[in-house]
Amino acid sequence: MSEFMQRFAELRDRKAFAEIVDSLPYVKLMGTVMAEDEAGELRFELPFLARNVGNTSL
Repeated sequence: MSEFMQRFAELRDRKAFAEIVDSLPYVKLMGTVMAEDEAGELRFELPFLARNVGNTSL
């Protein structure tokens, strides 16, 4: 397992979701929110941000 995946697993075990997002630059830039649902599955949410909308004139 890569060093990144080991760190990811450790952060997930600690439920340190904000630290996971902080370690993924593009995910952080997009404003992604990470959480765990009732079944323990990871959930990534992308709230609406105007800067994430593509070229609206196309």
